[in-house]
Amino acid sequence: MAKRVVGIAFWMVCGVAALMAACSAAEDGGGVAGGDGGATAGGAGGGSAATGSGATGAGGGLNIDSGATGDGALSDANACQAVSQKAEPVPLDMYIMLDKSGSMQGSKWTSTVGAITAFANDSQSAGIGVGLDFFPDNPECSPSTYSNPSVPIGVLPGNAGSVVSALGSVGPNGGTPTLPAMQGALSYAQTHAVKNPNHVVVIVLATDGQPNDCSSSVGGVSSIAQQGVNGTPKVLTFVIGVGSALSNLNQIAQAGGTGNAFIVDTGGNVGQQFIDALNKIRGAALACEYLIPTPEGGTIDPEKVNVTFTPEGGQPEQWPKYASQAACPATGNGWYYDNDTSPTKILLCPSTCSMVKNTKGQVDVLFGCATQKPS
Repeated sequence: MAKRVVGIAFWMVCGVAALMAACSAAEDGGGVAGGDGGATAGGAGGGSAATGSGATGAGGGLNIDSGATGDGALSDANACQAVSQKAEPVPLDMYIMLDKSGSMQGSKWTSTVGAITAFANDSQSAGIGVGLDFFPDNPECSPSTYSNPSVPIGVLPGNAGSVVSALGSVGPNGGTPTLPAMQGALSYAQTHAVKNPNHVVVIVLATDGQPNDCSSSVGGVSSIAQQGVNGTPKVLTFVIGVGSALSNLNQIAQAGGTGNAFIVDTGGNVGQQFIDALNKIRGAALACEYLIPTPEGGTIDPEKVNVTFTPEGGQPEQWPKYASQAACPATGNGWYYDNDTSPTKILLCPSTCSMVKNTKGQVDVLFGCATQKPS
């Protein structure tokens, strides 16, 4: 599967008093020319930034490239001096809740197991946390059954062996008690998220049928997925439907904050479609949140941070910073902090997040010049 790649370059600028005059000039709209790290132009006066050597993919899922740009200081008489710093994407943790009901027998099961195995062993999954549980289990109608995972979330590739072993230890049987399975999955995911506040934690519900046991229904499961979106911490739910007539599963995905379900058509290559869905989920979950690192030898002034996006083959655009998600515009681009007074993450506004997931390009975060605010 081809991939859209978002490269992130974090810059620390204006670190000493001798550069104050240069910073002032950049904040009035000056530019910075770089070497291998690309060219940046920007500041509070509406400038923007682009990095020339950041990789972009050819489409498909979205991956975060946290490679550093050039290490040397960038220089320009009319601009801030900048030193590049490698950034790390927000860590992603997936809790896969896998339907092993009797209807999953045959090629559905073997292809799904093969796809999850391949995903767990894929070098591009390294660094992602993955946990796994199955439904139905005993007692099948108790949410606590599914909040105690067969494989707790652990980082790949170290946790791959446990995931593969668990997949090989069970087989399809029973009904589809999706409601208690989702209740247990959300309980476990939220507990894990509380223990790992800088991680993005998501549920991946994979099923081949409509909820039908233990008072389960699409509406009931959707309500649990909505609780995850509205909860603190937030947990999104992605849905993979294995079959050709599972459009009702879209309701669960939409309630879980992830749009439509990924539908794997059993008339095609089930294994490839399933792993494509997992790769897209990996990219989508990582697209819109970035950690703020502590620069070497100093601290970050949250009032001197800017975010830019350069679409592949296009011109860079600098996005304004909003006070919160609630303040974000319904259309147009922008970003905000997870905490406006003590920020640890940069988050993209909802409309911006949707655009980045579907547009090849590069996001850059620049430190040191006055933050651009909405006009």
